[in-house]
Amino acid sequence: MAPTLKVPPPDLTTISLRTGGKFPSARVGRIITYGENISAHGSQAMPVRGAMFTTEGGSGRRGALYSRRAVIQLKRYLESIQQR
Repeated sequence: MAPTLKVPPPDLTTISLRTGGKFPSARVGRIITYGENISAHGSQAMPVRGAMFTTEGGSGRRGALYSRRAVIQLKRYLESIQQR
C-alpha cells in the first residue's frame, strides 16, 4: 500500500517523540476515526481504512461498539510501540 500513498508514511514508533514526549491519544483517535486531514490516506469522508471500522462491525449499537473497541485497541497498540 505504501507505494500508492501521495506522501510517504511516517514512522509510527516516533509519534510521542514528534509531540514532545507525550503520546497524543485523543488526536490519534481522531485520526484513526475521521482521517483528520491526512491527505495521504484518502478523503476525510472515507479514509482508506474506514471500512474496517464501519462495515466489519455491522450497523447499529453493535457496530458502533465494535468500531470504538477497534479504535481503542489500535491506539493502545500504537502507544505500546513508541520509542522511549
